[in-house]
Amino acid sequence: MFAAPSYLQGSGPIEVPADLERHALVLPRERPGVAYLALSNGAREEKVSLRADVRASDFACVLKLAEAGAGIAPLPEIIVANSMSAGRLVRVLPDWSWSGLTLHAISAPGRQMTARTKAFRDYIKARL
Repeated sequence: MFAAPSYLQGSGPIEVPADLERHALVLPRERPGVAYLALSNGAREEKVSLRADVRASDFACVLKLAEAGAGIAPLPEIIVANSMSAGRLVRVLPDWSWSGLTLHAISAPGRQMTARTKAFRDYIKARL
């Protein structure tokens, strides 16, 4: 979970997963209605219901909205690495991790996958 420092300055504390229910959230469009996110700190797991204040069509849009201070976004670390190094985003609930978003590699049917595409798919699969 990540948010812009500007969003966090004007919001209440976020100390436990249940606090997320009182905050603005930026979620991918693939999660219609109320989304549930399971967060774990290694000792216990909490399921939190999330209502999106803003929905975006892809991770790139969710990232830009979070950087602009629209709310807290559940994004993979690989997506936010540059934003975190530049100070545009900070981790929310750093002792908690989540799962539940899926990355799909889709290719057109009936076409031979290029060596470059196969190499990229294999690289991402190994890294994630």
